[in-house]
Amino acid sequence: MLKKEKVCYSNQLNTKMKNALIIFPNDWVYYSPTVLNAVEILSQNGITPYLIYPHTSRYISPESLSEHQISFPKKLENLIFRLKLANLYFSALCLTRILKYKLCGVRFDLIIGVDSLGHILASIAYKNAIYLSLELQTGFLNFVSRLFPITYLLIQSKERKDFFNPARSTQTFLIQNSPILKKIEITNKNKNKKLIYFGTLSKKHGIEACINALYYLDNDYTLTIKGIPSSHNNTYYQELLKNYENLIKINRILFDFSYIDQNNISEYLSEFSIGFCFYDFELISKGDFNYISSPSGKLFNYFSAGIPVIANDIIGFRPITETNSGVLLPSVDSVQISQAITQIMNNYNFYSKNATEASIKYDFGIRFNLFIREFFAEKQIPHAE
Repeated sequence: MLKKEKVCYSNQLNTKMKNALIIFPNDWVYYSPTVLNAVEILSQNGITPYLIYPHTSRYISPESLSEHQISFPKKLENLIFRLKLANLYFSALCLTRILKYKLCGVRFDLIIGVDSLGHILASIAYKNAIYLSLELQTGFLNFVSRLFPITYLLIQSKERKDFFNPARSTQTFLIQNSPILKKIEITNKNKNKKLIYFGTLSKKHGIEACINALYYLDNDYTLTIKGIPSSHNNTYYQELLKNYENLIKINRILFDFSYIDQNNISEYLSEFSIGFCFYDFELISKGDFNYISSPSGKLFNYFSAGIPVIANDIIGFRPITETNSGVLLPSVDSVQISQAITQIMNNYNFYSKNATEASIKYDFGIRFNLFIREFFAEKQIPHAE
């Protein structure tokens, strides 16, 4: 459980317990599996996590995290974003929150800053802040972040680590953007003709190529688009409703914007047979290494449900070919997608079993637990000052 923040903790804190601070500088925390999973693993290890993050009307923020949010004033929210002051506003309130912790005697054994801004704020307030990289950043904030020492780096892959180029003294832990496995059963999964796109509703993610593939398949095939509802994607959603009205009317395209708790995602996805992961480099810069190497969370969620995956052939999706758990395509093309679907369905048990085995290989719980054990075994230091 997360620690409540409504009171001063000096009289409540069990000093024998370890405490961890995570600073997440973006308002989509409830769609960040890495952060949510880190909170869960810390709690399982008897470490009380304090999570500071911004809350806006753009994304939901459930009650389970509401006591840890820094809320933007609704009347000024649009103005703050329009003037590009969101980072400054959050930073000021985040540091104020940390000052209150210190005045109340709250001390932390583990401090994690997410991406450049999170690491900057963590490093201003404490020594030995850990850098958790979710996005590869190259701008001003990245430059400022590098002015602070990075003793520990948590990042998804060797390729992204090499791009990040940490100092030689930095200890690096490779932890993919994957789920915590609850139960593993490698069995013959019942295949059906239900396809799934699970993730952000964005034109850049090849959704229309997946939809158009339906025209090359039997009428029994359906595609569920399980997107993230926010003010950013409503225009694109309306565009899809208009352009694919014929497929929607006959229930070959289904939209589902309800939120699924992190612990229930695998069970939900297990109702489908094949999942899609695409980045359309006709719309995204071909030189954007953050996208090229992107460790899409949906990929590992598909694995956890035993779902084979169809994706385009980029560095970030190489786990698919390395584990024979799906098909990589040279381009985001509807004909190629339909052919890949047929290929997988003709040898479904092979791909499905490999997907399940891949989920074991990339289990977040195993890798983050290893990091925690090594961190505390090596440091053996008192609470960070």
